[in-house]
Amino acid sequence: MKPSAIAPEKLQRFRDVAERNLTDALVVAKDGHVVLRYQRPGAASRFQVMSVTKSIASLVLGQLIDAGLVHLDDKLSLFYPQWSGDPRGAITLRHVLEHTTGLADEKTTEAIYASGDFVAFALDARLEHPPGTRFFYSNKASNLLSGIAQRVTGRALADVAHEGLFAKVGISDVEWWADKAGHTQVMAGLALTADELTKLGELVLNEGASCGQQVVSRAWIQSSTRTFRYPGPPHGFLWWLKPTTVEHGFDEVLFEDWAKTGMPHEVIEKFRPLDGRFFEQREFFLTVLRTMTGKVQSDDLDRDLADWYQQTWKAGRRDGTVRMNGIASIHADGWLGQFLYVYPEERLVVVRLRHPPDDSSQNDAGSFKDIEREIAKLISPAETDG
Repeated sequence: MKPSAIAPEKLQRFRDVAERNLTDALVVAKDGHVVLRYQRPGAASRFQVMSVTKSIASLVLGQLIDAGLVHLDDKLSLFYPQWSGDPRGAITLRHVLEHTTGLADEKTTEAIYASGDFVAFALDARLEHPPGTRFFYSNKASNLLSGIAQRVTGRALADVAHEGLFAKVGISDVEWWADKAGHTQVMAGLALTADELTKLGELVLNEGASCGQQVVSRAWIQSSTRTFRYPGPPHGFLWWLKPTTVEHGFDEVLFEDWAKTGMPHEVIEKFRPLDGRFFEQREFFLTVLRTMTGKVQSDDLDRDLADWYQQTWKAGRRDGTVRMNGIASIHADGWLGQFLYVYPEERLVVVRLRHPPDDSSQNDAGSFKDIEREIAKLISPAETDG
């Protein structure tokens, strides 16, 4: 198939911006064809992809689920008997993949690396919240996937991935680090070239198919990369998702939640006529304002809705139901600004990678925080630079 055209000047501009943001490798693939490839002269071709590793591990877990070796709602006590009879035994594989285990964790990873045994370190974590109720991006909990894979296959997660995933998409000699106890790392530790990561992006784009075979089931790709998971920011199973549209509104589930958490009955009844109504964000808050105060407009919604906030999110309640529609993009990212972006509608895959700098002060500059904006310019039918 002939690739859809991206203007050469747009590709050149994208490359120039990437270079200015300390990019070491860049690949853009459109309709299955590489239309831009850049490698910084002298840079090693293989990169530690950091937390992108989690998303690749999700593909491997999907294969194990496809094979019936594990199930999404299996309790982890099935794989870790030491949690039997323990409140942590209620944690399921689904909770790990959604970052909702409730295990105590912190944003940094120093303690995990210092432990030497990433799986044992996670198993020692206390339960801070009931499983499934809170979102916390958990490096610690993600490493439990390594032990699960080993228990159901008898092999390290990296070995399972080599045979079942990488070889089938044309990737060989992959480096995937283990901890000192021999467990394949999941929170990070996978090393790939930009072209290899692009192949995995193409696998996601093509709903699990590669080289004429179904490597991962369409059902798993749909569930993990095309279906929004709650609570938390837009995400699937260890993939980040960007919706095409986001709406806020009211439904019976919201009213029931409010009632269970002590929202005054008279407040619930004010909003009940709005059951089933959804709005763009500002219109939603203006609707709340009209319903609560009778005011039609506001020049300071935060001020005018202060009492409402006290009754909703400041009291631990949702202020509305969020409905996300359509998948604009699927992405994985890691420290340093390691990026894999997949755009299903545009049939586009973008990979950007970077080696750790000698000067640690360059970390922020190299993260390429505006990459989504630059990709939007790349694929927009009209110039958007102004």
